[in-house]
Amino acid sequence: MTGYARREQARARAWAQGAAPVEVILDFDATAVIVHSEKELAAGHYKGGFGFHPLLVSCGREVLAAMLRPGNAGANNADDHLELFEAALAQLPPEALDGEILARSDSAGASHDLAGACHETGVRFSFGYAMDVRVREAILALPERAWAPAKDGEVKPRKGARVAELTGRVNLDGWPEQTRLICRRERPHPGAQLSFTDVDGHRFQCFITDQQGTDLALLECRHRAHAIVEDRVRELKATGLTNLPFSAFAANEAWLEAVLCAQNLTVWTQQLLFHPSSAADGHLRADSGAGFLL
Repeated sequence: MTGYARREQARARAWAQGAAPVEVILDFDATAVIVHSEKELAAGHYKGGFGFHPLLVSCGREVLAAMLRPGNAGANNADDHLELFEAALAQLPPEALDGEILARSDSAGASHDLAGACHETGVRFSFGYAMDVRVREAILALPERAWAPAKDGEVKPRKGARVAELTGRVNLDGWPEQTRLICRRERPHPGAQLSFTDVDGHRFQCFITDQQGTDLALLECRHRAHAIVEDRVRELKATGLTNLPFSAFAANEAWLEAVLCAQNLTVWTQQLLFHPSSAADGHLRADSGAGFLL
């Protein structure tokens, strides 16, 4: 049995024992990994460094799947996102596939191909949407009454932030049926640099989704929670992703799979074997067990 299949098997057992996330949300993100020696397929990346540009999908605190890619791989490569989407779904226990699943990404993952794959498999999506001239014109044409108060991470009103729906004001042909375009505007934090596109001192961010809820602020808050994937990136790098040890690309791919195993085991150990309030002190639960490892 491969490491990939073993992770799938262990995840099913861990989730059955209580490690399952409250919601099944697939968060896509790419990150740059710098290398300081000659390695196969290492190349210059978008941050100006040299190395690799892996793409990953997390769910809750776990990283379900990751793909090691050359440094010059595009952040918005639709084929890579599709391959990783299938790999992530294959990692989910069968019962999770029967429930609601949301795929989230910044604008780099917003492709017709990925949105179509989500639609075909019954997975909802929430993707960042690039602001072009059409979108800016639609935003400026909105009456003030169209803007509703936004919410913060605790689902409470956020001062200075508002949301509005642009669906029907921007042509969304090519996207799945019922795709919506939602915009958030907010006053930048003190000291932030404004750009010429920040009209009237506001920053604007847009996303598309096929979720059909009527609470725009809640949908926007849920989309903005995609930022949690940055924590998963940091954890994966701390677990070994930044230390790709081999010259051969295939060997480093195997190393990445080992890193995924280590990251998953760390999360499950914390969730299943320790009291949530005392994990930092190393206090084991009385009913702890490691059945998911067997």
